[in-house]
Amino acid sequence: MTGVHSSRWTAAVLLALVALVTGAHAQPGADADPSFGRINPEQMARMVNPAEDGPFFMINLIKFREKAVYPDGRETDLTGQEANNLYSPIDILEEIGAGVVFMAQVEKMRLGDGTEWDQVAIVRYPSRRAFLQMTQRPDFQARSIHKDAGVGRTIVMVSHLIDLPTPEGFTPPEPAYPATADDRPFEMIHVLRYRDTARYEEGSTEPAISGREAMKKYGTAAGSVARPMGVYPAAWFRIEGVFIGDGRPWDEVRINHFPSHATLEKHLASELRAEAERHRTAALEDTYTIQARPLINRLGGK
Repeated sequence: MTGVHSSRWTAAVLLALVALVTGAHAQPGADADPSFGRINPEQMARMVNPAEDGPFFMINLIKFREKAVYPDGRETDLTGQEANNLYSPIDILEEIGAGVVFMAQVEKMRLGDGTEWDQVAIVRYPSRRAFLQMTQRPDFQARSIHKDAGVGRTIVMVSHLIDLPTPEGFTPPEPAYPATADDRPFEMIHVLRYRDTARYEEGSTEPAISGREAMKKYGTAAGSVARPMGVYPAAWFRIEGVFIGDGRPWDEVRINHFPSHATLEKHLASELRAEAERHRTAALEDTYTIQARPLINRLGGK
């Protein structure tokens, strides 16, 4: 591909991306931000950089509108989630070799800024080029109006898997508090932003360490309590960048499996874990902790 053709292709892709995230009727020169979040131009530029191509995961935190609101003013009785279901491009994802690897309904927000997220979804793409070419498909672009109508707020993060803190060949132990018909397994999803330097309470004798190092201290203590109960990390992701959001950066998303709510209650009641909580508090600049029930779960080859 020549430089001229490459630049034309990149410009076309950028316009397609704007159409994708703002709605099918976005016009050049109009407000480029969709109703549900702000586009991060730095991450958009990375998405069209051929030197950075390769597989990646798109992590979506989604809050639906109570009632769908279409940008063309059409009347509708659809809920926000029902409108978003019309957008759902699962068939197109399959055609390009992508797929939904995780989708979960939020049961409870444990920590955060007060936002009540409704759904967490993760899509694996074989390459950036496949993703970008998908955004140029007329059948895909035609559906974007339903996303604009249905989603009230979202954070979309481009991410990559990172190694789990478990030995190779790890097999989870039998749960100490197994699931029952009334107490089903769930995933705890942590969205994390680390401080450069951990911020302990005034008068602390802790040495100056990074936020990541402080989080490791918490993880060591909390893991020693959780692992024997049957809790284990399902998938952890490094965030390359936020594609759509509210301007805040994020560093990691961690998904940990809990075999039951009874397990969580025992975990939270542990004095060792509670004492170690100060390391987590010192480590984090920002966080969401989301308790969610998977509808689709193909993490770790499931």
